[in-house]
Amino acid sequence: MGFLRTIIAFVIAAVIATFGMSVVSTHNVIANLAAMGHPVPSGDQLSMYLTDFIGFAPLAGIINALGLAVAFVVAGITIRFVWRAPAVGYPLAGGVAVWAELSLMHMQYEQTLIAGARTTGGFIAMVAAGVLAGLAFFWLTRKNRAA
Repeated sequence: MGFLRTIIAFVIAAVIATFGMSVVSTHNVIANLAAMGHPVPSGDQLSMYLTDFIGFAPLAGIINALGLAVAFVVAGITIRFVWRAPAVGYPLAGGVAVWAELSLMHMQYEQTLIAGARTTGGFIAMVAAGVLAGLAFFWLTRKNRAA
């Protein structure tokens, strides 16, 4: 049951990171359109969030899954043998994974491919999505200590 629980928690964490990054990117686009004098009506905003996630999720989900897999394995080893603080370790690992993904993309292509991460605030918000993914992973995999 422990392995299955870990796999399910990992998938949920990857979806959270991907969804969070998609929301940040779409929000940036909507805010930039409004700043240019082209506000997007509420109904269209909802449609944009949904269609952007559908388009964003396949590739970004794979990239997030790979980054989080490496980060969570390293965090798990570190937590087990060095620093017994999973409530900090997994969220930190999630944030570092997204930071590394975005940084490596920028290094490879000499630009940030995800428009929402092109500003400092957008970059930080996307890293925060990774932190939330790590927090979810920790929460879903923690042992029931009350029993």
